Amino acid sequence: MKRNKQEQHKKTIGKVILTPSILILLIFPLVACGIFYTTAHQYATREAKDRLMELREAVLPEMENVFQADSTEEPRVLVGRFVRQVAPITRRMEGDTRLMIFAAENRVVYPRDEEERAYVKPVSDAFSAYIAAYENEAALSDNAYDQTSSETIRIKAENNEEFLASIYPSPITSLQIRYIITYCPVAEMDAWIRTASLLVLFISLVSAIVLIGLLRSTARTMTGQFEALAMEAERIGNGDFSPIEKTFDIEEASTVEKAMNCMAEALRVTRESEQKFYQNVSHDLRTPLMSIGGYAQGIETGVMKDPVQAAHIISEESARLTRYVSDLLTLSRLESGEKFHLEKVDLADVIEESFEHMNGLALHHGVELKIDMPSHEWIVEADPQQLVRILDNLLSNAVRYAHSRVLLQVEERRRESTETEEAHGSWMEERLRSENRGIDLRVLDDGDGISEQDLPHIFERSYKGAKGGFGFGLAIASHAARSMNATLRAENRAEGGACFTLSF
Repeated sequence: MKRNKQEQHKKTIGKVILTPSILILLIFPLVACGIFYTTAHQYATREAKDRLMELREAVLPEMENVFQADSTEEPRVLVGRFVRQVAPITRRMEGDTRLMIFAAENRVVYPRDEEERAYVKPVSDAFSAYIAAYENEAALSDNAYDQTSSETIRIKAENNEEFLASIYPSPITSLQIRYIITYCPVAEMDAWIRTASLLVLFISLVSAIVLIGLLRSTARTMTGQFEALAMEAERIGNGDFSPIEKTFDIEEASTVEKAMNCMAEALRVTRESEQKFYQNVSHDLRTPLMSIGGYAQGIETGVMKDPVQAAHIISEESARLTRYVSDLLTLSRLESGEKFHLEKVDLADVIEESFEHMNGLALHHGVELKIDMPSHEWIVEADPQQLVRILDNLLSNAVRYAHSRVLLQVEERRRESTETEEAHGSWMEERLRSENRGIDLRVLDDGDGISEQDLPHIFERSYKGAKGGFGFGLAIASHAARSMNATLRAENRAEGGACFTLSF
């Protein structure tokens, strides 16, 4: 039940990749539109303020030039001249930037045209009310009203039209000019920003929809290829180890396909090895069993004239079967990854015990056993029983194939020091001693060597050479060595014969 719930809660590629991507793409247009609207509004406002400041900077010099302190002309004449001079400046300004001049009592003296004054009356009334409010507030606090040029305000007229404006007192003391106002309407600016924002939103939504379609198509492609891989995996699991013929466009799927082909090939080889192993086991078991059964039947029926000899053969075949089954069990434990209890072992004791086991076999084959081992303590970490088993297998194998002599050689293996290590002196040498040291135990014979055909397979189970026994000895030795963190390798000697090296 718990597993079924876990299966139900598993996520597909579409849920893992597609769902978050769709959510992001749907949110993105709104975010993009909001960012654009805010940025565009700030930019347009800043540009409008810059134009208002530019107009103000162009008007003030003209005012100072016209209204000079030593001028003897009538104020009305001076105002007329000033208005005529600033009119072209206002017309040259970019955008919809405008100028308005208030005289005493907030009376509009510019623009001068009556129709234009009537047109701008709603905004002039708004400016007048704004100025009056600030003048009253300044009077109550006994301070003069000072609207600085750096301050830009946003004012809404009675007709609901909004303007950006800069209001500042005239720098010339005059009843004809009290306030200069530069302003521009914001309706067109706001309308442009809203239109552009809607356009950005529309483009973003269309792009998001197209991208969602592409993502769905990509997700279908991915899921289709992985579903195909799942079907191929099921086929391999059902015992069909033929290579996957379908090609995959996605690199990751292609990588999985290559790995599955390697796995299928390994499974095929393993199955063939198991079939061969079972055939060999059946054959090796049948021969002694038939011998035991035949001699036992002969004793039972009285056919065997010498029951003692028959019983001796039955005993030998039974011992052979016992060794065979024991090797099978040992190999099975080793292949399952069984670890041994490692301890400090003196190689001299192990070699002595193994030589006692092999002396009889060596005498039977007329082979001399010799040891080349410097006389000092050789300590390795190993399982004593398994180490004896490894040496027994290596020595018995060498005795069977040797012409006249088998040599067991033990020597220390050390990595050569680098220039950097030598520069550090003896303390570095001592520190690296345990890392670099190793012991090689070699079993050498003077036989014909291992054939090139047999050499790659001699450590496989049930693989027997011309004079081999059950085919388990070297396989057991190789697995046991790995279980003790050692390595076993085989090679042919240049001078003839084989060499097996057990490295600790």
